[in-house]
Amino acid sequence: MVWRTKGSKSYVAKGIENRFKDYEEFRDFALEEDMKAGDCIHRPDRAGHYSRENAEFVDEKEHRRITGLERRKLSDNQVREMRALWKCGMSTYKICRNMDISQRTCWLVVNGGAYADVV
Repeated sequence: MVWRTKGSKSYVAKGIENRFKDYEEFRDFALEEDMKAGDCIHRPDRAGHYSRENAEFVDEKEHRRITGLERRKLSDNQVREMRALWKCGMSTYKICRNMDISQRTCWLVVNGGAYADVV
């Protein structure tokens, strides 16, 4: 967490800070929140700082799931529209030009390899 807020270009550019006073404050918070071995710290407000108010501990699998959802480029409605257009015979090439995404991403979306949770 300290390295991210001091050494990661994206965190520095966004102004994200570590608001824990010191290691002891963070350790006490982690113990109060029942952090387990292997848990990841997650900031529900991605633009917010690392602080008691904006931190929670989740297992690695859940953290990857949350992070994947937060990084999505397409809305659920866009995904549904793409799939409907493809089922009506529009090529992935035309769909990707309309959606401003790569043809590979479009192909993955319409074939269920990406955004598989969107029905």
